[in-house]
Amino acid sequence: MGVIVLIFLISWSNSIQIVKGLSCEPQSLNEIYQQGDLVFHGTVISKEYWPPNSSDAKIVFEIHELLKGAYDNTITLTSDEEFWGPNFGEGVSYVVFAHGGGEVTKYYSVPLCVPIFYGFSTVVETVGLLENNKNQTVGEMGSWRIYEFLTKEEAIQLEKIEEQENVRIIQERENKKVASNVMYLGIVGFFLISISGILIYYKKQKSRQTLKK
Repeated sequence: MGVIVLIFLISWSNSIQIVKGLSCEPQSLNEIYQQGDLVFHGTVISKEYWPPNSSDAKIVFEIHELLKGAYDNTITLTSDEEFWGPNFGEGVSYVVFAHGGGEVTKYYSVPLCVPIFYGFSTVVETVGLLENNKNQTVGEMGSWRIYEFLTKEEAIQLEKIEEQENVRIIQERENKKVASNVMYLGIVGFFLISISGILIYYKKQKSRQTLKK
């Protein structure tokens, strides 16, 4: 149990939206569940940024199991990763407490201070107990304790996923920096070429006027 708790604390600090400058009040699993418009277990099948190299991501999930609400087989979530939004990894399974949808908000999202969890069988089963408050003890439990129920195999898998996701996020940020620098240099180069072309044009026009005189 001690190993699982230690792994969870590492996971909490990395993937569940604890960010410098953002203070979140602890919430029970039941509070998070009740506030969510749609709760599901799913895997990220695609992720893209628009505009490119921005932090605004659109993430498409394949839904494996609905734990609250009704929806189709796939769902699109939005996340602003620069402003404390979750950074979902393509091919990774999660349990998501989504908000939004409906007529006003087209896409679902995960609000600030709402955790996301990796989609282990034990996590899915635990969240499933929140429907109609089937297990009051679990519902009143703090959300940060959910990984305490992981099996030994799941705890080992969690550690591996965290390592892989940390590497992915770091690499993703580096790639964005490189792409942004390339785009910046391209813009600067375009303006320099444009200015040079304008100067050459006016120089030629001035030479022609001089020859006419």
